[in-house]
Amino acid sequence: MSKITTILTIAVLGIVAALGINYAQAANNAAGNAPRQNMLEQAVSDGIVDHATADKLQQYNQEQRQKQMQERKEERLGEAVREGTITADEAQQIRDWQNSRPEAMDKIGGFGKGHGRGMGPCAATQDQEPTETQES
Repeated sequence: MSKITTILTIAVLGIVAALGINYAQAANNAAGNAPRQNMLEQAVSDGIVDHATADKLQQYNQEQRQKQMQERKEERLGEAVREGTITADEAQQIRDWQNSRPEAMDKIGGFGKGHGRGMGPCAATQDQEPTETQES
């Protein structure tokens, strides 16, 4: 096959796959199967947890993920130093550089440390007045 034929074949397969996925989603929705709701939002809707607890769980999850990401960064830096890719001084420069970024970056997300905007407060609380526990 020529290069152009190969590229066209891949493009057509990609389009067919995308159309198939969209068709399956539309058929699923038409059959009355609504898209899956966030588990915490569903738990709030079902009365299993309250809004404040759901928000705290989301915050805890985000903090744990950030901690794990920081640990992985440290492992990668340590590995790079052990392999001789960078020096210990360069690893420290990287840490200093990452820690020196303005806190305002957390507000816009996507540039490290905060790693994006997260899910924010529980979506089930968006249209409701805050309760006393939510305000604190």
